[in-house]
Amino acid sequence: LPPNIIQVGGMQIKEAKLVPKEFDDFILGSKIGAVLMSLGTNLRSDQIGMQTINTVLEAFRQLPNYNFLWKFETSEMLKNLPSNVKISAWLPQNDILAHKNLKLFITHAGLLSTHEASWWGVPMVGIPFIADQHRNLHKSVSAGVAIKVDFQTITTEKLKSAIEEVLNNPKYQKNMEIRSKRFRDQPETPLERAVWW
Repeated sequence: LPPNIIQVGGMQIKEAKLVPKEFDDFILGSKIGAVLMSLGTNLRSDQIGMQTINTVLEAFRQLPNYNFLWKFETSEMLKNLPSNVKISAWLPQNDILAHKNLKLFITHAGLLSTHEASWWGVPMVGIPFIADQHRNLHKSVSAGVAIKVDFQTITTEKLKSAIEEVLNNPKYQKNMEIRSKRFRDQPETPLERAVWW
C-alpha cells in the first residue's frame, strides 16, 4: 500500500465489558461451551425463511451440550425453542465474543464480524450471503479458522457437521489463536492510529 493509506481495520473493537447477566448466565450454564450466531445487520435472521430457521434450530437441538445464543429479531415467530437456545433482537457481540466460555461464532462473515472474531480468537462457521462476505470467509477458510456452509443448500446435517468439526478439531482454535496474536501485534490499537491520523 502507498504510505497515504493507513490501515485501521478493527477500529470498532473495544475493550470487552461484562456480558449482561441474562446472557452471562446462559453462556456459563452450558455443559461444554456456548456458541454465538448472528447474521449481521444487512440480513435479519427472521428473514431467512421458516424452513431454514427450523433447519438451524434442529441442528442446535441435536447439540445439547452447547448453549446457542442467536441474534434473532422477531421473538414472536419462534415457538417451543430448544432449551439450549436463547434468542434476542440485540446481543453485545464484541463482549460475547470475548467471553471465556464462547467456543464458536456462526456468522455471515461480514468484515467487522470477521475482525471481532479474529481479535478475540473465536473460530467460525460462515454462512455468507452478499458482497465481501464470500471473500472474507474464503480467506478464513484458507487460513484454517472457519468452515463454510452454503445458505442455498443448508441442511440440519450440514450445519451440525460443520459446527462439530470446528468445535471438535483443535486446529481451528489453534489457527485462530495465531491469527488473533498477529492481529493484536500492533504498536497501538487501530482506533488510536485512526484518531492520530
